[in-house]
Amino acid sequence: IDEMHIRRAVRGRGIGTEVLGSLPRALAAAGLCAIEVETGREDARARTLFGRQRFHPLEDRITLRLTLHR
Repeated sequence: IDEMHIRRAVRGRGIGTEVLGSLPRALAAAGLCAIEVETGREDARARTLFGRQRFHPLEDRITLRLTLHR
């Protein structure tokens, strides 16, 4: 999954929870061993959603950026 977005008008109805809740079993059955997600540090709703699904921060990774100027 490259990106998941729940439309603002239907947020808070459990759609994200249902989608994320169904993935681990299906992906494990397909042979995958982990699911990694990224979200903004300030996106409290997404972090709460992922936390409820037992996702946890990876201590061994950071995101790096180089801003290019013309």
